[in-house]
Amino acid sequence: MPTLPLTLESLTAGWFDEVLRESGLLRASHVIHIEQELVGEGAGVFGQLARIVLTYDSPEPGAPATLIAKMAAAAAENRAIATDFDLYERELRFYEELASACPVRVPRCFYAARGSGVGEFILLLEDLSSANGGDQVAGATLDQARLALSACARINAWWWGRAELPDLAWLPSLDA
Repeated sequence: MPTLPLTLESLTAGWFDEVLRESGLLRASHVIHIEQELVGEGAGVFGQLARIVLTYDSPEPGAPATLIAKMAAAAAENRAIATDFDLYERELRFYEELASACPVRVPRCFYAARGSGVGEFILLLEDLSSANGGDQVAGATLDQARLALSACARINAWWWGRAELPDLAWLPSLDA
């Protein structure tokens, strides 16, 4: 298992090569260079987020050209709040246990790992930057709001009365 990087600055081409090989996305080529672009700078209160552009030494069918790396917040006080509310563990477990069956489109998870320390984790997710994410300041258009509410309704309908809910102790209940 690759060593878990704890900061965006500690991500390297070699680490991505090892992780993508371990996850079966690389067989013949190697990651030789990465570039990082911060995503949501100033908005990521509980996490560090970067778009990673990967350069390979040769083409590899199915290997991502870009992906999103998500890690714990750099600020200890923010990391502590996220840990107190199990935000990191819940997100990891969503991708590990529920994402593949979710009735709405979610980013593909290429890699998910926890560290041995409090709040240590990394997610490598599909880059959906080509999708329209809306504008947090201006708000949603009527059509965007309709799409969002439709997705929320599909998720709620999917979970309504499911027998396995009590087995997902990591998922908070409405009366928690």
